[in-house]
Amino acid sequence: MYRKAPEIPRGQAIAFGVRHRKAYMNKRSQQKSAVPKSSKRKQAAPRQTLTAALDAGPRRQRLPAVMAALMKDWDELKAIIVANDLAGEASQRSIAHLDLELRRQCWAWRAEGKMVRFAEVDRLGQHYCGPMYTCKGYGWPMTPAGYPCLPLVQLDLKKASDICGVELGDGLLQLFETCDYNSPKGSEGYFLRTIPGHRVSQTEMSPLPRWTEAKVHKLRMLETYSYDHELAPDYPCFQISAFSKKQFLYFGPEYELLDYTWEVADKAEKELEGARLKRFKELYAQLGDRIGSLLAIMAKQRGGTHLFGSFYSIQYSAAEVPIPLFCIHKGRDDSSREPFSNRRLSGRFELGDSGNGQILIYRDKRGKPCFRFRWTCY
Repeated sequence: MYRKAPEIPRGQAIAFGVRHRKAYMNKRSQQKSAVPKSSKRKQAAPRQTLTAALDAGPRRQRLPAVMAALMKDWDELKAIIVANDLAGEASQRSIAHLDLELRRQCWAWRAEGKMVRFAEVDRLGQHYCGPMYTCKGYGWPMTPAGYPCLPLVQLDLKKASDICGVELGDGLLQLFETCDYNSPKGSEGYFLRTIPGHRVSQTEMSPLPRWTEAKVHKLRMLETYSYDHELAPDYPCFQISAFSKKQFLYFGPEYELLDYTWEVADKAEKELEGARLKRFKELYAQLGDRIGSLLAIMAKQRGGTHLFGSFYSIQYSAAEVPIPLFCIHKGRDDSSREPFSNRRLSGRFELGDSGNGQILIYRDKRGKPCFRFRWTCY
């Protein structure tokens, strides 16, 4: 027979349990502190920002010699200005703004392809002003008045990701002109959407909507610019075969940079001396020469519609918005192989009074890339 355990008063039992628990926890904490630091779990490295990832890719690799030289001179000049307190509080903000706008100057990729009829465009491919891909759940967008939105750009996000070296998603990014000026501020008159890659296929593609030319002609924007037969089968479109024409397009703050350094130069004359003043003057002169060389490059630039790159500052600059995926600027272009040699197609990219627009790259709440369209004019 087992021997019956003696009964312990309730209060003593609780006290015993508390002492036992304390002794156990003390022993456990001692064992934990004895574990070498190297064996502890390493903290995850901070996630690289989308901007930093894009800047580390082909967009800013091996910039032209004149741009690299300008950035080197600017960095040294900026260091002298900051170290010697030559800039006030307002000028410090100007430095940061100019610096960011200069660093947004990068390589751009212009489209290669050919002009084709509206009825012959590959709807699953990339194109300007062609018949957009549609499927169930992603039909052709219509204006509130019931008119079809006009197609502007269709881009393949997977191919854009391959160019920039950063995952921007997959599927098709589509930009339409809605002629609806009740859209969110900054994107009035335009509609941007992404069709996921798993929904893009020949089998899922739905037919184009059937609308009459007369109905299309009633669009407000078409009446303003006197377009006709916008979506007829023979309407000219540009089928993009590739974005492989890498080109450095400079849209930097040349005049703002020269004005700023000129203002700081007066204070430098008073507060610097000897070798520091001499070096400041050398950098100031070199900066003007570099900008002159870049302006000569800019004078040769043709149409400004391109993948990545930068854009002319009108009501906002490249330093005030996220990095652009696609920039629309109807510039000079006299090549028969380029889309804007066609006057009818070129007119569709006229944003207000000599304006420009950008599809900008944002990061959503989940940390994934998303896109918004913004445009401005004079």
